Amino acid sequence: MTPAGRSGAGGLGASPPPPATLITKNISVGKSPQGVVTDLANGQVFVANSASNNVTVIKDASVYKTIKVGKDPTDPIYDPKNTLIYVLNSANDSVSVINGSTDKVVGTIYKAGAYLSRTVYDPANGAIYLLAPPSALGTSNLTRLATKAPWTFANISVGSYAFYLTYDPATLDLVVENVYLHVGLTIVNSSTNAVKKVSLTGGYFPGPAVYNPKNKDLYILESGTAAKQKHGNVSVLDSANAISKTLVVGPYPTAIALNPFNNDTYVLNATLNGASRTTNSSVTPITSSNSVLTPVKVGQGAFLATYDPTNHAMYIEEEYSNFTAVISYKNALSTLTTKGSPEAAFYDPASGQMLVILNTATTSDGKLLVLSSPLSGAPTLIQTLTLQKDPYGAAYDATYSRAYVSNEGSNSVTTF
Repeated sequence: MTPAGRSGAGGLGASPPPPATLITKNISVGKSPQGVVTDLANGQVFVANSASNNVTVIKDASVYKTIKVGKDPTDPIYDPKNTLIYVLNSANDSVSVINGSTDKVVGTIYKAGAYLSRTVYDPANGAIYLLAPPSALGTSNLTRLATKAPWTFANISVGSYAFYLTYDPATLDLVVENVYLHVGLTIVNSSTNAVKKVSLTGGYFPGPAVYNPKNKDLYILESGTAAKQKHGNVSVLDSANAISKTLVVGPYPTAIALNPFNNDTYVLNATLNGASRTTNSSVTPITSSNSVLTPVKVGQGAFLATYDPTNHAMYIEEEYSNFTAVISYKNALSTLTTKGSPEAAFYDPASGQMLVILNTATTSDGKLLVLSSPLSGAPTLIQTLTLQKDPYGAAYDATYSRAYVSNEGSNSVTTF
């Protein structure tokens, strides 16, 4: 990938460079590669090979080293404060800790809840937290991993049926969303691990959340109060850890994202309707003054939203409609054809373009769509690249201006 070399690409008055042609290269790694993460200190890329029980280290598009870890590694997590990579080994419930400077395993943390856990990094204390799926009785447990020897963890009780957790930069706390029997939030103090309960008044099933730095509020999705899900809600958690407002959004809100340019929060509502799963999907903008704007109608399967720092738009990948909706920072809608089910999307700062990974089965090659980022007018599809079978994870390496996509079905990583 050749850097575009533009000047001031994030400003509205800047002119983006001509579209750069991306060229792919496939790199052989271990069996069934899954999660990918970049060490920001040196630009090395770590790929977890679940069927090989190891991690491949890639440096500037070449395999640099292979590191033995635990059984079935799935997700590497980077700790920039301590330059550590935590690798979750799901088969034996362990976490391998790799020193990013030496590329050696310096410790193993056992029985910390590494199987199917949600993870979050706390920049206030440099710790990684794992939230394991609830037990059969609904008990939920949060574990805080050690950042140095002895390699242990702290157990933190966070109530019943907890499925999501979010770091709140305003309070330096972790916010755990409890659903089903215990409707509310568990606030975990980053310094003391002490917990505080906050009740929700809007509805059931609190889910993903996003932080707005302008008003220092945390926006938490809820499915709603009506039995037939006529609408969803967003609970606004302020910097005093109190629910300051409950906002009504569309039915079945599934995702939430922030546009850091206009400081609007966007809620993706996917109306469920039998076998077709989604009809009448919409995106509800919420301003930083907590005003709910008119929903923007989009296509079926609006489950992903990605911000483009070049044109300050939100790209909404529609899984079931073969289109991508683009909502400008003025909340104007445009649509472009992107055939196939999107697995993920991210912005490429080197070429100044948006990249969409299309989901495929293990029997066919994946695709990478390269979308333009014009400052005015509608984005266009400018290039389609072939990945390999079953693309899974992605990471960007700013040191060498390269992006990487792991292909689980081909035992490879595609770089461009």
